[in-house]
This record gives sequence, C-alpha cells and structure tokens, in this order.
Amino acid sequence: MKTYNNLYVKTYQYENLDLAFDRAARNKNKKSKRRIVKWCKAHREKVLDKTKYELETETYFFRHHTPCIIYDGVSRKQRVIITPDFNNEEIIHHAVVQILQPIILKGMDANCCASIPERGCYYGKKKVEKIIARHPKECKFCLKMDVEHFFPTIDHELLKELIQKKIRDKKFNKLLFAIIDNYEDEEGKGLPLGYYTSQWLANWFLQDLDHYIREVLKAQFYIRYMDDMVIFGSNKKKLHKMKDAIEKYLNMNLDLKLNRKWQVFRFDYEYERNGEQIKGGCFLDFMGYRFYRDRTTLRRSIMLNATRKARKLYKGKTTWYSASQMISYLGKFKETDTNNVFENYIKGFINVRNLKQNVSLHQRRLNNENRMDESRKYS
Repeated sequence: MKTYNNLYVKTYQYENLDLAFDRAARNKNKKSKRRIVKWCKAHREKVLDKTKYELETETYFFRHHTPCIIYDGVSRKQRVIITPDFNNEEIIHHAVVQILQPIILKGMDANCCASIPERGCYYGKKKVEKIIARHPKECKFCLKMDVEHFFPTIDHELLKELIQKKIRDKKFNKLLFAIIDNYEDEEGKGLPLGYYTSQWLANWFLQDLDHYIREVLKAQFYIRYMDDMVIFGSNKKKLHKMKDAIEKYLNMNLDLKLNRKWQVFRFDYEYERNGEQIKGGCFLDFMGYRFYRDRTTLRRSIMLNATRKARKLYKGKTTWYSASQMISYLGKFKETDTNNVFENYIKGFINVRNLKQNVSLHQRRLNNENRMDESRKYS
C-alpha cells in the first residue's frame, strides 16, 4: 500500500490557500454568508496571511457550532446541518481537501458517485442505464440497500485508523483529526453535514467496502451513490447472500448498520399473456430517478417539487435564485423521459427565456464583482 508524507507543508502554501479561498467563496447565496464573504474578498490578502500563519505555526482553532435542524424534501426527513466559519474554517477545509483529493480518487471505484467532481447524479444515471442496456440478462434482479444514519454513525477512531494507514504526515493528520473531532456525539461518532471535508471522508470511509464487494463478492454490476448501493444480478439467492455478507462486513469492520429497508426485487420486465404484452417487476428508484428497462423518469417527489415551483413563479415575483432552481429542474426533465409532465404541468406556468435572463443578469453582476476583487487582489 502506497503511503503519503510531506502533505502539511503543501496545505499552507499560498497557491493552495488562494485556490481554496476562491472555491470556498463560490455559491454563497445566504445574506449572512454573502456579507462575510464580501468582507473577506475586500481584505483577501489579510485573511490569507492570517490563515497561512495559523497553519504554519499550528495555532489554528475551530470553534464548536450550534447544529441547525432542517427537514429535507417532500418526506421532511430530519437532517442536522453545521455551518463552519468562512474566514478560517471553510478555507482550511478546502485547502485540506485539495491535498486529499488525488489520494482519495486514486483508490476509488469507477462506479462510485456523489460529492465528487464530474461524478454526480447524471454520471450515476448514465452508469445505471449503460448496465441495464448492455446486460439485460444479468439485470433480472436488483439488490438495493443503504447504511442506516450513515453520516451520524461514522466512528472517528476507525476513520482515523484508515487515514493513518495511508498518510504518515503527523502534522497533516493532526489538522485533519482536529476537523473530524470538531463535531462528535457522546460515542465519538459522526461527520457533520455542512462540512466540505465530510463528503470526501465519508466516501473514503467506504472505499474498502467497494473493494470487498467487487473483488471478494465478485459483484460485477455494482454502483454506489454515497451510502446508497445497488447491485444487479441474475440470481436472487446470490444477491441475498451478498446482502448478508455486506451487512456482516459493515458491522464487523466499519461499525455501521444496514438499513432495514433493503430489498431484493425482480427488475422491470415484459412477458406475453394471451397475445398481450404485460409489464412485470418493479422500477429502480435511485439517485432521484426511476429506472425502467426502456426509459428513465424523475422520482415522483422531484416532479411534484418542480410543478409547485412553476406555480409559485407564475403567481409571485421571480428572483434569480428561484429562476436558477427552475432551470435546474428543466435540465432534469430534459435528460429523462418525463416530457409529458413538463408539457401538462409546467410549460404553461413559466417563461424559460425570462428565467434565463434573470439568472444571466445576476451572473453578470457577480462577474463584475469578481473582476473588481481580482483587480484589488493584484493592485
């Protein structure tokens, strides 16, 4: 196994911090965030020098934040969000991830998606569609499962052991452990949603599981979207055995539990009865899509959200943020076979040209601000 050293010095190099500042400053839409980011941009050199000094002298400090509970999506699923400070924490988080990224990506499975550059929902969708189209006989059954309360139950000590196996730089590990330990429950577990480092570390935590499923269990048609996993197979009993082995591996090696809502089901198919083609089996609901043999549609909750957003835009004032949300929904409709919903429930309520103009005007304002920041930066 290849190990890595001399990473800490690279972390506080000015070029790395400068890039981390730009990436951390992107897409700060909330007013409270915009104010602090604007101030930091106006005092960019001062902020970066302070961050560099704190890292170089190991005097960095991460304060504890009050968790914020949100209720996500149509299902109103409860999630705990923690927002770090921009002017030191977020910049350091991005600086650390920029050093970690090539290390994590090197051992990552090609069919692992979520929170990885160029490996989002659309990437995963194409992977699933490719498997279904090219291997119809092997896609007779489907095993779908996920980890129960994944982020809140990641064990800090196990994660640190994994990191120390790969990274030998004690100063870098000290910084990374300080970020990890900045949030934990009474049992020393949990990675907070809202930290940029969390999504990368969570993916890294499951890498050995990916290799186990691929190399030991010989699952040929496997895809993972963060902690949601799908395996296609031609034999139902084999998939049940795989599920049992994965559950045991999670318990024994990662101290995680498989969600009780796992299922093995017959995937969408057609059969003939009395000269008539009958549909059988179930679609696969995964990554916000519904996968069938011959088409892919959006998840019902996403379609409902899109139609509600279209009606709100029709009745009220359109902001650049609501316009960008609607354009994002339109992109999802375009890449799936959900045109009827768009034609019947959305098209009559929105003006796509006006939405794009609204977002374009906002982007031009941001570009002008960025140019002014750049001119201050080099003046």
